[in-house]
Amino acid sequence: MKNLSGIVTENSEDKLNPITFKLPQGMLDIIEKLVKNGVYTNRAELIREAIQDLITWGPEVKHLQEENN
Repeated sequence: MKNLSGIVTENSEDKLNPITFKLPQGMLDIIEKLVKNGVYTNRAELIREAIQDLITWGPEVKHLQEENN
């Protein structure tokens, strides 16, 4: 499945690849609270959704789409 920006989105057939990165403690605390309160199932779900939103709706997406046309 593709979203509006043409980026492949997660579906049951996609293989998820692990990545490692560091976050400031304050960001991690907020993520943990959102998971604890049931807003997200787990940290990975929140981070995947945040990245998808960025690459779908972020300010650079329009510029990248125009480059590819």
